[in-house]
Amino acid sequence: MLFKNSPKDWKTSTLGAICVNKEGIQTGPFGSQLHSSDYVKIGTPIITVEHLLSNRISHKNTPKVSDFDKERLSKFILRKGDIVFSRVGSVDRRSLVRDAETGWLFSGRCLRVRPDKSKIDPTYLSYYLGHSKIKNHIRSIAVGATMPSLNTNLLSGLEVLYPPNIKEQNRISHILGTLDEKIELIRNNNETLEEIAQSLFKSWFIDFDPVKAKAEGRSTGLPDEISDLFPDSFEDSDVGKIPKGWEYCLSSDLYDISIGKTPPRKESCWFSQSKDDIPWVSIKDMGNNSVYALETSEFLTKDAVYNFNIKIVPEETVIISFKLTVGRVLITPTRMLTNEAIAHFVSSKNQIPSSYSYCLFSNFDFRSLGSTSSIATAVNSKMLREMKILDPLFECKQAFDNVCNPLFQKIKQSLNESKVLEEIRDFLLLKLISGELRITDAEKMIDEVGI
Repeated sequence: MLFKNSPKDWKTSTLGAICVNKEGIQTGPFGSQLHSSDYVKIGTPIITVEHLLSNRISHKNTPKVSDFDKERLSKFILRKGDIVFSRVGSVDRRSLVRDAETGWLFSGRCLRVRPDKSKIDPTYLSYYLGHSKIKNHIRSIAVGATMPSLNTNLLSGLEVLYPPNIKEQNRISHILGTLDEKIELIRNNNETLEEIAQSLFKSWFIDFDPVKAKAEGRSTGLPDEISDLFPDSFEDSDVGKIPKGWEYCLSSDLYDISIGKTPPRKESCWFSQSKDDIPWVSIKDMGNNSVYALETSEFLTKDAVYNFNIKIVPEETVIISFKLTVGRVLITPTRMLTNEAIAHFVSSKNQIPSSYSYCLFSNFDFRSLGSTSSIATAVNSKMLREMKILDPLFECKQAFDNVCNPLFQKIKQSLNESKVLEEIRDFLLLKLISGELRITDAEKMIDEVGI
């Protein structure tokens, strides 16, 4: 049993036994059934592993298929209450399907769990499957040395602990859902703040709106002290017309670029779960964070940093993934470390604000660099150092930071608030399953903190 101490009246079952009989646990369509060439611009979205966030599904950059292919692949259509798992790689990732994703499809790299709603509340089940002990167990039973993978049999045998009364399950879902609603509100607010910053960056440094307006004798719509910083004409360059006085530089001319490192995995003494050690960012962590690398799944000891000469990344540094998943961009909220698939872009002489660098690389087309591998997307450090980047005048970048840095600081503050709420949610789930906390007590705790 995974939980030795639990409420005496709770039931224990297997995941397969509490799912809809014939449709219970389903693998996504095999490669022969669905190819990237089948994707269309407008159609039904398909959920891939990359879209499985923290119990919610990302709607960004989802591939889509036509109505014909949706009908052809009808057995893979999702319903509200389904739970989608990653089948390969990060096998502990799972997300609950809500109203917004009903009717979507899931890819071959995923597994779909369809709970029997007469036996278990899908929302409760999804929270249960996100419990740290369950996630660790799923990782431990996954097969494959290089690439962990799940199958329907492994998931079917997973132990599930739950109150026998559906209404009690609903109450737990409501308690945890109340916290998640607050977390979701913070996430939406942060997305709006980032969109404001990205829109301003695009206007000033991609579309050159202030320069175009001045060149045409129109008002820029900006305060005079900002408008005066922009040139009033364009000049030719190797890649077309650019604002006068601006220039294209190599990324290595503007940034000190370094790469992270991973200690020997067989020697577990270098890795830690203690927050007293140094946060170590992985590709997976970059996918689980937004704007700031606030959470890491692992830490490295100070001895590891010393023995393997691992580069410490300063606070407010932009980091970029350049292997497997190329082009994820985050800012370090504190001194951190990364693995060897992540590059660090430290501004030379601190002349480029992190808010500007984040927007710059978020808009950079990393596909233009090509790939060094025929198996997986990857670039190398030489390519990173030779990226051509348009460099505006320092005063323009500083003006951008004066406007947008408060937005980024608000995002960081909100992310910290969200992290506290997640910790409360996970704490309540842990205590409820262990029997250390009654449902009524958990409800009182939520009321007392005003959530």
